[in-house]
Formats: sequence, structure tokens, C-alpha cells
Amino acid sequence: MQAQKEILQHHAERYAGFGPQDAVKLLYQSEFGGGHILTDRQSALAYLRQECAETPKKSAEELFEPIGGGFCRLHLGALRGESELLAAWRLFCEGASAAHGSQEGLLAKFAPLCALAGENRLPFALDELHAYLSAYEAEGCPMLRHSEGYRLKNAPAYRVLPESLGALF
Repeated sequence: MQAQKEILQHHAERYAGFGPQDAVKLLYQSEFGGGHILTDRQSALAYLRQECAETPKKSAEELFEPIGGGFCRLHLGALRGESELLAAWRLFCEGASAAHGSQEGLLAKFAPLCALAGENRLPFALDELHAYLSAYEAEGCPMLRHSEGYRLKNAPAYRVLPESLGALF
């Protein structure tokens, strides 16, 4: 629980516009990984190439960022060249089979999130978070996109994969 709190707080401090939806997306990814978006490997490669071409390069950006649950985000802006792009694609495809998790596991991850909000250590209030979580749970805890504010301020471009695969990069 402490590690998840530290990860949540790190993301809240690092990313402008980090709100309840972005926190829940982070927890969703830490529970289920990123394999839910991989349906066709060749299409995934074409989309990755397109996204990398449109993503500004960020030399100071960390290549891998832990998100908890044994997963990390591989930031596309830190990739250099076709060989790194292909390595990232292979790792993402391999990591897709490592997807795991359950709705119960996701719901359990809301406790550290609520604790941080209750301690005023996040950029949103506990009552705002409770309202968001109530609506989210009523929808059946679906996969999420980042919030509009987060997307506009951060232009997120990454792939989620098991941390163990990051060591192979």
C-alpha cells in the first residue's frame, strides 16, 4: 500500500492536470497491464510508428516509469530510432500476455488513493474523488483514457509493460 501511495503522489506532483480519472487510470494499468489494447500485432506496430512520429522527443524524460503492480510505462518520447521502436513494440507484445488482475484487485487499490486525498496530498479533494469513484464503479470499472486536462497539459504517449521486461530493453 505504501509503494502505491508513493507512485500516486509522484504522478500527482509530476503531471499537471492529474485528477481522479488519471489516478484511476494509473491504478487500472497497475492492476491489468496494457495488453487490453493489443488485438493485432501488425496494426499495433503501425500505430506505434505513427504515434512515435507525432510525439515530441524529450531527452530528459525517463524511459521507464513505475506504475505499481509490477508494471511500468515506457515513454515513447524517449525512444530513439527504429531499433528502439521495434524493441519497444516487441516488449509490449510480449508483455500483453502478462496481463492479469481483477476488479476486486482494482477496487482494493482505491484505499491508498482515498487515503492520500484524505490527507490533502493530491490535487483534488476527497469528496471529488468519492463522487468520481462512485460513478466509475456504477459503470462497472471500465478501461479509461486520461482526462482532457491531463491530455492537453502532458500529451501522454507511452506503452504499459511488465517492469521485468524493461530490463531487457
